[in-house]
Amino acid sequence: MADKIKWEYTVQTCGTTWRTPQDGELQALLNGLGEQGWEVFSVMQLENSNKVRVAAKRLISTPVRRHSTWPG
Repeated sequence: MADKIKWEYTVQTCGTTWRTPQDGELQALLNGLGEQGWEVFSVMQLENSNKVRVAAKRLISTPVRRHSTWPG
């Protein structure tokens, strides 16, 4: 049976309540994500806000053990 493709995701928000992100700020964020192997699949301005949310994904190349923060 073939291994399933596994992804990990990151979501980052830039800008502030008072100003939208500058082009250079957004470009730096996107370039940084690209250098780390992330593929951006969504960029959206948050409703009633000057903030922009960026969502990206990348393949998990080796098994990653996630540690639960739940008690027990």
